[in-house]
Amino acid sequence: MLTKDALGDLSGIKGTEYHLVYALWSLLRGGADQVKFYEGNDLLAHPIAPPKMMDSLDGRPIALLAQGTNEDVWIQLKSTESPWTRSSFLPANTKDDNLLKDFVCNAVRSESEGRSWRVVLGTQGFVQRNELEEFISDPTAFSNLNKRLSEIVGRARADLLKAGFAASLVSESRLLTLSINILSQLANTKPMPREVLLAEIELELAYACYDRTLASHVWHFFKLGRPPNILDALSLRTPALPCVKHLSGHAALSRSNAYRI
Repeated sequence: MLTKDALGDLSGIKGTEYHLVYALWSLLRGGADQVKFYEGNDLLAHPIAPPKMMDSLDGRPIALLAQGTNEDVWIQLKSTESPWTRSSFLPANTKDDNLLKDFVCNAVRSESEGRSWRVVLGTQGFVQRNELEEFISDPTAFSNLNKRLSEIVGRARADLLKAGFAASLVSESRLLTLSINILSQLANTKPMPREVLLAEIELELAYACYDRTLASHVWHFFKLGRPPNILDALSLRTPALPCVKHLSGHAALSRSNAYRI
């Protein structure tokens, strides 16, 4: 969900907000019909405005839900270019890390609503796939990592029970199976550099606008930032600014209003 409060100060967007760029890419190129931001793991399905903070290497991932007709795509966004090791997903201090726990809870929620789901890590860094798959193939061979996995599953179960899910639906065995499935999906993560996302957004806008100049204006909005009054002035001289105009005037960002001209 995107609100006026979140995007009223468009001059603050200078290209480093990876989460906003990724959200629009999901709509224009990723096949999503609608995207919503969440405050960590929101089991009650209360979307929030896009976070304003500048992304940092030490910051927590930002949660995003991209929805299609019958599928939920739960996304955790972190713009770091650092490699993702298996310890990144199963850290020593599991209480300070919520990525895997949140994904497990997200998957349970989707299944409870009768929807298919998958998880995505939106990042500029590489996932060390071989070492993660080595753990997935035999968790018991890695006692420390397996203990961390059990702790994360336990925390996920506690959150789900607190949210009102029946104990029979969130057994530790079921959540453990979900967590291994999720790690398998994360092992296939491919880095998505910001420059690639922007280039694909620009290409998609050019197709939608039939106007290279208009598409260029939108691209520069993401690269350099533009205050609202300039965007309004541009909209008076052009058919309209797809995406940008609707970012500042709609509560939800969907594929239909992203393309509306």
